[in-house]
This record gives sequence, C-alpha cells and structure tokens, in this order.
Amino acid sequence: MRKVFVLGRAIFGGYFVYSGLHHFREQQQMSGYAASKGVPAAELAVPASGALILAGGLSVLTGVKPREGLAAIVAFLIPVTLQMHRFWEVDDPGQRMNEMINFSKNMALVGASLTMMQIREPWPVSLESARPARRTRNRQLSLKFHQRDDQLHKKHGAGGCLANDDANQRALAGEPGECAARSPHQESSAVPEVPSTRCSYAAGVSSRPVSRTKVLRYPYPAR
Repeated sequence: MRKVFVLGRAIFGGYFVYSGLHHFREQQQMSGYAASKGVPAAELAVPASGALILAGGLSVLTGVKPREGLAAIVAFLIPVTLQMHRFWEVDDPGQRMNEMINFSKNMALVGASLTMMQIREPWPVSLESARPARRTRNRQLSLKFHQRDDQLHKKHGAGGCLANDDANQRALAGEPGECAARSPHQESSAVPEVPSTRCSYAAGVSSRPVSRTKVLRYPYPAR
C-alpha cells in the first residue's frame, strides 16, 4: 500500500505542478481567457494562482507540509471553479457540457484534497519524515524526559503524584516545589494503595510505564 500511496501522490501532486507551470508558460493566453470570464486583474491573478498550485503540488509530491499544500490547492480550486465554470449560465449545449465536466472535475479534486488532509504527518516516503534533525530532536526529547521522570520518581517515591499540570511542569523544569497533589491513598492508611494511580505531566503520547503507579508521557503532541 505504501507504493500505491506514493504513486497516487505523484499523480495528484504532479498534476498541480504541471498546471502551475502552465500558468506561467501560457500567462498571456490564460490572462485573456480569465478576463473573458470576468476575473478582475487577470494579469496578476493568473501568475498568483499558478504559484499557489505549484507550491501545493510540490508540497504533496515531497510530503513537506502537505496539509498546508492541500489547503493552498483547495483555496485555488473553489473560487476558480465557481467563477470560471458557471455551466448553469451557458446556453450552448456543447459548451455547457464542457463547463459542467470542468466543474465536476474540480469539485472532485477538492474532495480528494480534503480527504488527504486527514492523513497523519509525516507522510510515508517524504522529505519531512527523512529529515535527520526531526529524528534527532525526538530522541533527545525522549531521553531528557526519561531522565527527568526518573528524578521525579526518586524524589516523590513509588506513590507518585496526581495530575496537576502547573506543578508537574515546574518539577520537570527543575524548579523547587512539592508535587501538585498526593494520592489520597497515601494520606489515609485505612484505604489500601491502588496500583493504578497515575501521574500525568503534560498532554502527549503515552509511552512505557516507568513504575506500577506512574506513566511516562512525551512532552510533544502526536501528529
């Protein structure tokens, strides 16, 4: 499926790269056509729209900021389709059919773009997923958080602490202060300690349990 996904990306992104370059190669001709459709400042609108879909196509091809690239493609398709392909206003049956085909095609591309925006980043076989800096940063953050979590575990004992983001973040930063809240099982000897008590430091991705009462969480959100 990965190969199929890459092939689909190449076709989809390549189409917009080609269309964007075509806006520059045939700028004069396309400006005249856009002006005949009532587009204001067509001489500026054609190269600007070409740059927009060229950037969007390259984003999809390379996998760099693909959601932003897809948003640029949608921002181009919707106004252009509604302005340039108003088939309901055409009287000639043949021309109306052509405009309807172009209208339907662009709406299908909008739907595909919106669907692809839901794919989690980084995309497979993309420049963003292959960047060494990203992998190095993730490893460094993971190692730092593991070390800080071990320090907190030694400081507060096996009972851990209850969730309080402000106090826990201060503890993670190395600032002095007690844990935000202690487990009620630690304050009352009549109630046995429940092993499922957990300490939540920040919103993030759950990782390995450090002890039976604490769960490690990465300091950066899942994407």
